Amino acid sequence: MKDGKTSGRRGLPITERRRIPMGIRVTPELRDQLVGRAEATGRSITQEIELLLERATHMGSLLDEFFDFTYRDPQLVGLLLTMGEAMRDTLTAIKAKPDWVDDPNAFAEVAIAAQQTIEAYRPLGKPAPNAGQLAVAMVRWTLLKILEGSFGIAVAVRNRIGETSHRLRAWQGQDDGWIVPAPEEINQ
Repeated sequence: MKDGKTSGRRGLPITERRRIPMGIRVTPELRDQLVGRAEATGRSITQEIELLLERATHMGSLLDEFFDFTYRDPQLVGLLLTMGEAMRDTLTAIKAKPDWVDDPNAFAEVAIAAQQTIEAYRPLGKPAPNAGQLAVAMVRWTLLKILEGSFGIAVAVRNRIGETSHRLRAWQGQDDGWIVPAPEEINQ
């Protein structure tokens, strides 16, 4: 904004970038949504569409920033993204239903996809004999955070896992050994 001018409409800055016309076709439902958003924000429909398109083009970098801020390790982020892709592709391939977490076969396929992704990244060499004890303790701590739903990612996870959180309770309170399903789940 070279001269400090603002538009008459809610004091929005006049953007001095050159605009070119671009015609698009949308469904009546989408048009109604865009009109509603534009009216609510005091922008024209064109301004609202431009803003939404600009935000959409920046989403990739926002996602990168989120992962970097949350997990702080680019290799961990890469592994998580690879694992997520493999798990999603598995769900797509088996044509999983929305309640796939309650289907033992679908869940097994997704779990194996996650495990195989981790194994694909495993470095050569043998780990120390006590490897895994710290990881098991950290998983228990993470599950407890999710059960309590106390903050941040734990709340987001809890909101998404919904009714399946009862499975997490089966693991709570075990002090030794690896995390395994509760006996009542093994016998089903």
